[in-house]
Order: sequence, then structure tokens, then C-alpha cells
Amino acid sequence: MNNFRFRMDMNLYFGIGILKKVDEIIKTKNFKKIAIIIDKNIINLPLIIDFILLMKKNFDIEIFENPLIEPDYEFLEEFRKNFMNKNFDCIIGMGGGSTMDLAKGIAVLAKNKGTAIDFKGFPKIKNVPIPVITIPTLAGTGSEIAYNAVFTDTKNKNRLGINTEFNYPVLAIVDPLLSLSAPRRAVISAILDCVCHAIESFTVENASSFSKELSKSAFFFWCKAIKKMLTNFDDTEARSDLALASILANMALNNVGSGLGGAFSYPLGALYGIPHGIGEGLFIPYLAKFYVERGFLGYAELYDAIPESDKNINIQEKNKRFCDYLDKIYAELNVPKSLNEFGINRTAIPVLIEQVKKAFHEAPIKFDIIDAQNLFENFIK
Repeated sequence: MNNFRFRMDMNLYFGIGILKKVDEIIKTKNFKKIAIIIDKNIINLPLIIDFILLMKKNFDIEIFENPLIEPDYEFLEEFRKNFMNKNFDCIIGMGGGSTMDLAKGIAVLAKNKGTAIDFKGFPKIKNVPIPVITIPTLAGTGSEIAYNAVFTDTKNKNRLGINTEFNYPVLAIVDPLLSLSAPRRAVISAILDCVCHAIESFTVENASSFSKELSKSAFFFWCKAIKKMLTNFDDTEARSDLALASILANMALNNVGSGLGGAFSYPLGALYGIPHGIGEGLFIPYLAKFYVERGFLGYAELYDAIPESDKNINIQEKNKRFCDYLDKIYAELNVPKSLNEFGINRTAIPVLIEQVKKAFHEAPIKFDIIDAQNLFENFIK
């Protein structure tokens, strides 16, 4: 067993229907004046309306809508003006990963001097940010329990964020029922995000014995969820399994880092607006097959986590069947097979390679520019 540090600061409330108890949960923190940042597209949904009414009954609240899928630093800088001199006790981020990240970013800026872009990367934070509560409406990003807060640097055409352990939410309230209101395409993106986190956190160099157990558990619950969702996409037990998979995968990922799939998502999001989950998860079956064909045999334990796996076959066959399993699931979910539908053509390939080449070392085997060229040509016709 290798030496490791595992960082996690989390107070998680999880369960179907738990949103109905949100007032009781928040009262344990003695918060009274609360800002709520919420995805614009969900604010009129019945569950959200009930949530807002419950909050209004118990707290002094102010609601702010987030109209963007992928906020940038310019938007963050402008958005912060809504929070200056308001003396909020806490900020709730409710929605997808970007809205929860927006809440974390605002919490930092409201208490610290400097422009939003000044905090890009891994900044030193002088003043403790406003406490943040996260309520995800999708299972995939894992932002609800993470210290990362990702934003786009429009000027330099890249994404990094405001990353500090001060960003850990003081409460994460996860009700899988919320994901039932999301469009199918958004759920598919979240599914890909989750499986990318589970698989890449298992195979990266920094993975520890401890983190690998989390990754395997995440993949197990992901497989369980997908099997049910292929029969009934809105199965509530499946949505609960998927939410649990997302949390476990992100706990591992936050401690060990991501692989090439995660690295590829950033230029695709910053330059072309591709949803984060699609941008990283799209490549996972291709990369897994590529690695195995080059001699990598690190997927056997993940294969064993598939509920219907055959644990008596040899390690080479387990790795092959792992790749076959991913291909089958992606086909049944009708995952996009190319980037052309997002308006990308082959003129973008040199730009994408330049953006991601610094991450080639994150692959579990040797990976070079020719390999990247072949990968992108496979997805961009």
C-alpha cells in the first residue's frame, strides 16, 4: 500500500425527497440571510418552486439567476456586483456544476479584494469566503462536494478556475429526484462526466489504494444506474445510484487528478462551448481501447466491478471485455460519435493538439502528437 494524503471536507445530506427537509438542514448552521444562485432554466419547475417557497418561509432570501452554461471570468466579475455589501450568511448554488462553481467563485470574491481573473488557478486566499451550500440538479460533475470552481478565461481561450480548499461547501444536499427534470441530453452529458471521473481517477499515476476503492465503487454504482436507465431512463433508484457514483468518483478525482479525457474537455469547452461532460466523456471508450491495444492492463479491477462480469477470465480478456462493455453502453445511450455536430471541423485539430499536449503525460502509457492527431481525426470528419 502506497503512502497518500486524502483531502475531503464535506457535510453531505443525500436521499430521494430530502429537498423537502432543506430548511431543517440549513437551520443546523444558523444561517438567516441567504443568497440563492440558481440555473435560469429550472427556476419555474415544480420542485424548484416548492423549494423557493420553503426557503422564503424560513429565511431572508434573495434569488439570482445564472443564465450561462459555462460562465467566464468576465461574467463572474460583473455578477459579483449583486453581492457587494449585502452581508449574506451563506450562498446556495443550485443547478448544474457551473452554477455551483459560480456560487463558490462569488463567495471568494465577496470577501477578497481583486478582480475575478486575479484568482485564476490556485490562489492564496486572505479572507475566508462566504459559506457555500450546494444543491445539484444533475449527477455527474461532482461539484457539490469539490473545492474546484471552473471558469473560462475568454482572453487566453482556456479554462482553469478558482481552486482553493476554502471552496469546500459547508453543506451538500443531494436529492436525486431533481435530475428527473433535466433534459435527456444534459443527463447524458452528466453520465459521461461521471464515468470519465470514475475511470480516469482509477488509472492516473497519483491514484492510491484508498482512492482506487472509491473509483471502483463509483464505477459499480454507475454500471448499476445505467443498466436500469436503459430500460427506464427516469428510474428513481437509478438516478440515486448515479448521484452516488458521481460523488464517489469526484472524491477520488479531487485527490488524484484526471487523465487525458479530462484534459481534452477544457479546450473543447473554452473554444467551442461543448458541454463539459461530452467534452471529456466522449473519448473514454476510444482511449481505453487504445491503451489496451498498446499493452495497458489496468482495467481488470474496474471490469470486475461490472455487476454481470465474469471474474474467472484472465487479465487480458478482462481488459478487452471492459472496452467492449463501454462501446456497448455508449451505443445504447446513443452518445455522440463526432464533434462535427458541434460545429468543429478538421482545421481545429492543430489548435486542440497544441492546447492538450502538455497533458499527454497523464495517459497511463506513452501518448504523443501523432496519437492525438489520430484521436481527433476519429472524432472530427
